[in-house]
Amino acid sequence: MQDLRPNYYKNRKGLDIFWKMETGCYPYQQSIGFCRLSIEKYERRLGRKTKETDTDKLKIKTYKHELKKLCELHEQGVI
Repeated sequence: MQDLRPNYYKNRKGLDIFWKMETGCYPYQQSIGFCRLSIEKYERRLGRKTKETDTDKLKIKTYKHELKKLCELHEQGVI
């Protein structure tokens, strides 16, 4: 399974919401909350919205990866 970074999150410069969270454009706590709520959303709807679950599993993986990355960046004092 790969990481999912949808193009619809990118702005005209090709930067996405993940980049904005990783560089401190959004407050750390809001970025963490966004990831946690996104994980919760996709876990709750897994297998309910559609029978095909691969996309939602990929989204869960993506947001868990981002959450971990944000925590690491915060521990390092980057954000």
